[in-house]
Amino acid sequence: MNFIFQDAIKNEISALNGYQCSSKVEIDDHLPHVYSADQGKRIIKDKSQAGFFCTNPDIHSEIQEIRKQFSKEILRLENRIDSAASENKWLKEQIKGCKCNERINETESNRNKRILLNIPTDTQASPKIAFYAHLSKNIDHMGNHQTIVFDQVRLNVGSLYKSVDGEFVSSVSGTFFFIWTISNSDNTYMQSELVVNGQVFGQIISDAGQHTDWAVSTAFAIVSLQPDDRVWIRSGVVHSGHVSGTGFGTSSFAGFILW
Repeated sequence: MNFIFQDAIKNEISALNGYQCSSKVEIDDHLPHVYSADQGKRIIKDKSQAGFFCTNPDIHSEIQEIRKQFSKEILRLENRIDSAASENKWLKEQIKGCKCNERINETESNRNKRILLNIPTDTQASPKIAFYAHLSKNIDHMGNHQTIVFDQVRLNVGSLYKSVDGEFVSSVSGTFFFIWTISNSDNTYMQSELVVNGQVFGQIISDAGQHTDWAVSTAFAIVSLQPDDRVWIRSGVVHSGHVSGTGFGTSSFAGFILW
């Protein structure tokens, strides 16, 4: 580098307002081919060009302020990174928990499927058994423990109720639901019983005795039966010998298999 115009350049720089030339400015790197003072003056045209060779007295405070701002921004970004990392950890735990629950539900579902597959075929579907019958007329002069024959059959799926003798005879092993209703007209009453193979499983009384009014009573029982077990309704020992089959109440007997 040729240094013959160094003084001229420094003087030109010193003339710029608000700037102070440094005696140690190395202009060799900035003006590699300066051969005349006029050429050097043309190169330094404004303060921005002078900045290559001079220093602003406030530049250090500005740099410090910029550093402070950068430090604050870096701290803010670090906090955001920490927050994102915590949220990411929480989400991973949630996903892990969901996967565990999914595996548990899948295991439970598979277990239920195995249970269903292991159920014997004959217990998966109960046979179709149901009946409903009622009296078509009044019955008088009944004795103790006399079968009440419900003669009017409305439903008899499986044909297991016999309207001839008023008995239901089971054809399978299962749990059955039975319900019966007894009606009595003015000044009559009747105690009735549900009987299974001669054993009383339930009883009610329909009492219109000693007053001019109708009485209607209903009861039910759930019974476990085997093939050829018999079920029927009979009178008890407290009665006036009358059961109403017409009028304001219908005496009836019904049942069906549960399972």
